[in-house]
Amino acid sequence: MVAGKRSQSDGAEHRLRDLGIQLPTPSTPFGTYAETVQTGNLLFFSGMLPVVDHKPKYVGRLGKELDVEADRAATYIAALNVLASAKEHLGSLDRVTRVVRSWRAGTVPQRCAECRHSHT
Repeated sequence: MVAGKRSQSDGAEHRLRDLGIQLPTPSTPFGTYAETVQTGNLLFFSGMLPVVDHKPKYVGRLGKELDVEADRAATYIAALNVLASAKEHLGSLDRVTRVVRSWRAGTVPQRCAECRHSHT
């Protein structure tokens, strides 16, 4: 959910810096679609990928080409891309009040090869 415009010096971006986390440059779409769409106070993202410099960092299926550690690293990169896109769209991460739903590609059974019970 998205709140109205507000600014805090000790906000989300300051906290990320304190944790040593630097947001990447927001990615650009690989096709003709919008990566972020806001409807009312909800911000929707298209399938965010583990992309670095507009190139896929990890490609494959969990349990086949990717192990659990690679899946976690890919998820981390994709999450940073979501935050970067949110910041670009909203102007500040402090406007994010709640994550309503998140989806991790590696946890969807049809994307996972014989590893359904290894998810944590």
